[in-house]
Amino acid sequence: MKPLMIFAFVFYGMCVQALSAATDSQQKLRMTCTTEPLTTSFTLYEGEDSYTLHLIQHNGVEYMPIYSGTVVPQALPALVRKAEQLKKIGTPAQVTFKKSDCRHKDFYWTCFTQSQPKLGALDVTSIYFSMGLLKSDYEGYAWSSTETFLSLGQKSGTSLTTSMTYQEGACQGYAD
Repeated sequence: MKPLMIFAFVFYGMCVQALSAATDSQQKLRMTCTTEPLTTSFTLYEGEDSYTLHLIQHNGVEYMPIYSGTVVPQALPALVRKAEQLKKIGTPAQVTFKKSDCRHKDFYWTCFTQSQPKLGALDVTSIYFSMGLLKSDYEGYAWSSTETFLSLGQKSGTSLTTSMTYQEGACQGYAD
């Protein structure tokens, strides 16, 4: 194994361990998605009455994904403003959802809360998280990916969104 890859696995393991230690000892790991090499990770823990989502930008917020899709030159100033706002989330970031505010079946999750007024240094009015397995097939060639989506409501009535697509095998779900 290459030294950089070994470092990445060790670094990720240390991050997950640190977050695990910081969470309630009764919490169970429910799912984790990581890029390779490590850039952005989503990890969801289950507690007695809640789920806790950890979002880690392994290379810092300067490298966090802020948009997924086609971009035209006219959109660049708005994307810069969005990036400046999203960087206020910091890393690692943590969101706690009451169990009653989440729905899940197999590897599909949706959670919504209006009870967390801040995410890092960013003021929010609501937080919506969803993730799910996307299966595709084109003329007999089948593949899957996991899509994650985070939307942060703001007092202005607008929302900041960030999404991430994880390739097949990059996400793991853990059942009871």
